[in-house]
Amino acid sequence: MSVLVVDDEPLLLKLASKVLDRLGVKSVTTAQNGSEALALIEADDTSFDVILLDLNMPGMDGIELLRHLGERRFEGAVILLSGEDQRVLQTARQLGAVHRLRVLGAISKPISAASLRLLLQQARKRDFAATAGPQNRLSEAEIRHGLSNDAIVPYFQPKVDLKSGAIVGVETLARWKCESRGILGPGTFIPVAEECGLIDSLTRIIFAGAMTQAAEWGAAGLDLRIAVNFSVESLNDLSLVDFIVSCADENGIGLDNITVEVTESRLMEDLAAALEVLSRLRMKGVELSIDDFGTGYSSMEQLKRLPLSELKIDREFVSGASGDSWAHAILESSINLAHKLNMVTVAEGAETNDDWRLLAALGVDQVQGFLIARPMPGPDILGWRWSPPPATTE
Repeated sequence: MSVLVVDDEPLLLKLASKVLDRLGVKSVTTAQNGSEALALIEADDTSFDVILLDLNMPGMDGIELLRHLGERRFEGAVILLSGEDQRVLQTARQLGAVHRLRVLGAISKPISAASLRLLLQQARKRDFAATAGPQNRLSEAEIRHGLSNDAIVPYFQPKVDLKSGAIVGVETLARWKCESRGILGPGTFIPVAEECGLIDSLTRIIFAGAMTQAAEWGAAGLDLRIAVNFSVESLNDLSLVDFIVSCADENGIGLDNITVEVTESRLMEDLAAALEVLSRLRMKGVELSIDDFGTGYSSMEQLKRLPLSELKIDREFVSGASGDSWAHAILESSINLAHKLNMVTVAEGAETNDDWRLLAALGVDQVQGFLIARPMPGPDILGWRWSPPPATTE
């Protein structure tokens, strides 16, 4: 692992280097301001897996550097260093998310080995294939060709009931099957598909594949709820309802066993069409979930105007929430709100035993995340097993 530490305090740079060395990180580079760090990042022969970034620095501060990292599609992870209050830190994390950066968390000064170790462990086990810089992305021509030649394949991540630990459903995720590069994550093709107006065609292929796989699971005696994420573009298409109904019927899948996840990443331009599509789906028995709750547009407004039955809490408020009072408060209030509205709660992004125990204490209904399983091909679900963490630490 290669780490870049950016801070204007020489003493902290020395301390961070020593702590990283004790944690087994031997490739450590330091920079005393944002401009110096940017020059190192832009060097042709330099690549950093993690950047430890101070927010408050003279000249180019950490906030401005986040923007530059986003513009350059930095592919590594970012850990914030700051003495600022939690609200400033949380805003900086949200800014990193807006710039499509992987901000793992924040560490208050002075740096402790324990807090840094935890975040570095998260950096190591992140699914780096899920994101990709522009140099690794497929072209529009490649995507158009792949859509017609079975390059898009569905992967599935289990959702488990928190009380029993049993698998109750899966989220369907898109992967790209490339002859030369293997299985590619969504960062290599989803942004391009959105820009080129191909995301609806891609989503329909994934949904059809999920229905086929669900039928195969059913034949083997495994009955699971299938969740598929639909974009705003798809929700604006009034033919979507007939497509979902016919595809489910062809495979013998009950509509009450399907969940449509609605992403908040963009405002609904044609609200009337989206409301019609979602209302018709709900009346036919399809469950509706709001995905990434709390990180997109008008979350509270969406809860009021959409016929939702499930609230999916974003990983931003789940992973590491046991040690983050701000995330803990948002997580707890989201769960309480959903239950008061008679909605099922699903927490995504659980990565540690502490995450699981906190979710259990707060009364979450279902959980998914790397702690439970990474996304996998459909046939692998049949043989997949796992054991919930013990209720308390020893």
